[in-house]
Amino acid sequence: IMSASLRLGVTTSGIVANGGLTSFNPQTLPIENNYPIAAALRRRLGVHALVVNDAQAAAFHESRLMRKDANSFAFITVSTDIGAGLVLDGQLQIGRRGLAGRAGHITVDWAGRLCGCGRRGCVETLASGAAIARRASEITGQEMMSRRRHRDGAGVPEPPPHRRGTPARSLSPSRGTGARGRQCGASRRSRPSR
Repeated sequence: IMSASLRLGVTTSGIVANGGLTSFNPQTLPIENNYPIAAALRRRLGVHALVVNDAQAAAFHESRLMRKDANSFAFITVSTDIGAGLVLDGQLQIGRRGLAGRAGHITVDWAGRLCGCGRRGCVETLASGAAIARRASEITGQEMMSRRRHRDGAGVPEPPPHRRGTPARSLSPSRGTGARGRQCGASRRSRPSR
């Protein structure tokens, strides 16, 4: 029985829209397209869940701490990937598809390194924590962090072990920009067969 008074707030990387979660980069967040995370949490825990992108949630929090005259800004976070949240006139911008503020997958070098989203030269391939560590390793000849390698040679942290023997799901996304210069291959991936 679901309690009307209990609520759960969850932040996650990836694209969050209408209670669903999709990964921009399946190499750092291996999850099926539009995974119904809010409904899954509601079924599993019996509480209503509000799911928000982590960078957007951080921007919202910062907006509540700022001076009243500073009500429009961008919040940028750099870790394994690059996230951003936008607050305009005191209102968090999420966008119809959850993409407002997605700064990590703006192309800055058309001939650059292949990104996990399927495009080349995204900001994330140059300035994310993983990219900075990779470049430092290239310069010094020493491994800057323990990471696994994928086909483009970029490193990503090992995912946490799954609990209760649940195997991790792996996707084989189709790559490419797609029509009208979409930001990533995420919308072109199909659901994995079960």
